[in-house]
Amino acid sequence: MRANTVLLARAGIQSVQARSISDDDVCSGCAHCAFEPGSLSTCSVGWPGSVDADGYVQECSALQSAE
Repeated sequence: MRANTVLLARAGIQSVQARSISDDDVCSGCAHCAFEPGSLSTCSVGWPGSVDADGYVQECSALQSAE
């Protein structure tokens, strides 16, 4: 699966879920996503989107345009 999920420690107290996403994911243009091309990205609402068979997020109930 392309969207590897890892847990990162934030300040040694909280954990935040980060994923490798591409600019083809709807997440990349979402205000909730801290999109980092070529690196791990985070979602402030916990990645609620549906992932397709190829590992891409194609729809999300929390999608909010960053523009």
